[in-house]
Parts: sequence; C-alpha cells; structure tokens
Amino acid sequence: MIDTKTRELRRSNHIHMEHPDFIEEHALDTRPGKLKPYGKPEPVYRKVVGYSDVDFNGHINNSRYIDYIMDCFPVEGHRQYMLKAIEVNYIKEAFPGDTLLLCSEIPNDGDGTVYIEGLNDEDGKPCFKARLWIVPRQGAA
Repeated sequence: MIDTKTRELRRSNHIHMEHPDFIEEHALDTRPGKLKPYGKPEPVYRKVVGYSDVDFNGHINNSRYIDYIMDCFPVEGHRQYMLKAIEVNYIKEAFPGDTLLLCSEIPNDGDGTVYIEGLNDEDGKPCFKARLWIVPRQGAA
C-alpha cells in the first residue's frame, strides 16, 4: 500500500477500515453439480475470442460467456422465449485469439431445458458448460 500523502509504502495494518460481519448463510440450498449433455450437442457457431471479451487480467469476463450462450439462439427465438434460469460450469480458460465452438442440445422431454457447451476448437476440450431453462413469452405467437 502507498500512503497518498507521503508517497511511502505502508503496511496494511495502518488502514483503519470497518468490515461487515461474515455471513455464514449460503445463497444456494445445494451445491451445483457438474453439467452433462443429454446426448450429442450439435454445433451452432464458432466464436473467436477478441480483445473486448477479456478483462484486465486477460481472462474472458464471465458475463461474456453468457453473451456467447445467448447468441446460440436466433433473434426470433429470443422474441418467443425468455430465460427463466441459467447454470454455468466454468471449466477452462479461453484467451484472445482462441476459437470456441458453441454447441447446443434441446432434449425431447419438452421441459424447457437447453444444454450448451463451449469447446476449445483446437483441442475439443470444454471451456464451459451451461444449462438453461426457457419459457414462452406472454403473448408470443
């Protein structure tokens, strides 16, 4: 730490801050499990990771993975359905210049779930897996 007035290094114990009490309560009742496809996901599109996709540490920002997932659906699909819930397993880093192969699978059970995974196009290993629950929009034809 640097003292902004003296421009000297300071130990962190010189900072007098109040911290809230630690909350023991968990946001989720259960621990999320590992997501698995139902069968064989089909390729939807390829995404080359660009500079604007990464944070200052050079990692893809987690919100960008959600953008990639949502781009698996056509615009008309977004008009007819809305996202009710999403679960994502972040597995392996992707870097600028990497190509991700986005694959999707909609099981035949009709319960509104969709499975999507992003594979590193070079080695075929998953970078992320996601399960979405979608529902029809009110008034969508």
